[in-house]
Amino acid sequence: MYDSIVRGEAPSASHKLYTDVLDDDDPDERELGLELGFIWLKAADLVAFYVDFGFSPGMAACLRDIKTFRFRIRYEIRRISANVLDTIRPAGSETAYRVRDPSNLLRS
Repeated sequence: MYDSIVRGEAPSASHKLYTDVLDDDDPDERELGLELGFIWLKAADLVAFYVDFGFSPGMAACLRDIKTFRFRIRYEIRRISANVLDTIRPAGSETAYRVRDPSNLLRS
């Protein structure tokens, strides 16, 4: 998400958000989380697929839906530089990477 933020975007990571409150091991709750993520696509201007760690089944399903016009959304396949990957720490950890001054990231 940091890479997206520094690009001036306001990212939403449904795969992170919904797995924090729904049980990803429960097929019904997993399906609900996927459908909620798809609902957000209706409001999105862009979907960025960060593929540094590969494509998950959910990412593949989303890309398939975009390519088959279930959703008409611009998308990009992205990678981040290795030095940025080295800064990633678990969210909430004392060493988690944080934006130093987020005010300069917002576009007018």
